[in-house]
Amino acid sequence: MASIDYTSRDFEALKASMLTYASVNFPDWVPGSEGDFGVLLLELAAYVGDVNSYYVDRAQNEAYLSTATQPSSVVAISQMLGYVPSRGTPATGTVTLARDAVVGTGSLPDVLVPQGTLLSTGYIDAIDGQVTFETVTDRIVPGSGAVTTGVVGVIEGQTFTDTLGSSSGLPSQVFKIPRLRVYNDTVTLTVAGIPWLVVGHLLDADAVSQTFEVFTDGDGFTNVRFGDDLNGAIPPTGLDIVATYRTGYGSLGNLPAGSITGLVSDVPGVSVKQDSTTSGLSTSSATTGGTDPETLDQIRVNAPRSFATQQRAVTLADFENFALGVPGVTRAKAVSALYFTSVAVYVIGPDGTPASSTLVDSVTHTLQERALAGVTVSVAAPLAITVDVGSSLNPTTIDVWPTYSREGVQYKVSQAIKNLLSFNAIDLGMKLSAASVYQTVMSVPGVRSCTVPYMVRTDASLTGANDIQFHPWEYPVAGVVTVTSTGGIG
Repeated sequence: MASIDYTSRDFEALKASMLTYASVNFPDWVPGSEGDFGVLLLELAAYVGDVNSYYVDRAQNEAYLSTATQPSSVVAISQMLGYVPSRGTPATGTVTLARDAVVGTGSLPDVLVPQGTLLSTGYIDAIDGQVTFETVTDRIVPGSGAVTTGVVGVIEGQTFTDTLGSSSGLPSQVFKIPRLRVYNDTVTLTVAGIPWLVVGHLLDADAVSQTFEVFTDGDGFTNVRFGDDLNGAIPPTGLDIVATYRTGYGSLGNLPAGSITGLVSDVPGVSVKQDSTTSGLSTSSATTGGTDPETLDQIRVNAPRSFATQQRAVTLADFENFALGVPGVTRAKAVSALYFTSVAVYVIGPDGTPASSTLVDSVTHTLQERALAGVTVSVAAPLAITVDVGSSLNPTTIDVWPTYSREGVQYKVSQAIKNLLSFNAIDLGMKLSAASVYQTVMSVPGVRSCTVPYMVRTDASLTGANDIQFHPWEYPVAGVVTVTSTGGIG
């Protein structure tokens, strides 16, 4: 009797195995062409086996965080590990509002611009529309006097209030918020008009706590989940669940000064002040701090880190991992004194920008909650150190192979050096070696040889091209990159 080859999983292998099995057990049957009815039956069986093998492999891959490709699988595994992926943070800034002048009138009454007043930008290609902002406080714009303007803080996004449904009285009820791009940390709930408290995990709640947790499903929708009378209370049957939340566009809200152009909400007599010194641009600051939801790759990295720390910051790696879990933090470095009684953590904000005071306060609060008793935690923004590679007197010189364009290779070398110092390639406390610059330059197609006589940090009186070791509170950014070339075509 023919043995079964259990490694046969695709169509051709399954067909070959079945033909081998048939030749031993049915020696009188001699398979012919594809038109042979027996071959047809075997091919149909091999086809079904191939499809089954595909889905078995996919199901196995989706069970592991490192190999899962479906968003729903990655989100489910991260939830099992107790990790809540970030849904992004909104950008913030300020806008100057002005009292509209009316010809032929004297003094005008003051106007109250209430918190939550909507403003918008001009047309943004990336979203085929406008980005909306809300005022964060009430603001009175004076109608007369020396000052008829008022500066007010704004935050990207728009607030909505929706009734999600009524409680069924069953345990672990889940309600879906009907809009996408929700900032999860803005979600608040009322049950029959009574506010309930959001918690990170219902496992942390007792049986009578009026609490809920927020999570995002694989389709990108935000959901709220209530307890089961063991961890968190069950809302009484028939009571309405009402959610208030803000939606937004994350990093697309990071805009240059003058981008917020007008009010969306109807506030008679008030408009965004125009700055006559900038060709009529509106008087609004640059808006910064907006971040996008975590990607699947970021969740794969951060979820195991969160699980490993078990909500306790003990090692320096724990402090760094918790800091990276705060929305808006893109780099973190922790250092400690000899006896580990104090820990200093340095954090970088979105897209390599300096961490704002708000972000620093948020990280400080997160780490202090998880630090051991007696450990003092301090958080600060690190220093960006500019590094020049080459100068007008000592440029980086490359020799180009005869078959390559000299100008084209020179441009690519300049970009390669800048990419070596781009935010995606650097870290806090890193070592920038001259060898890495040589390796980067020589990896550009067309470079035959190179000389790098000058690589220095601009805050120090240095010469030459020596290795640069940055402190934990420092990270490099590209300064002047000067390259000259010889040889090549042109």
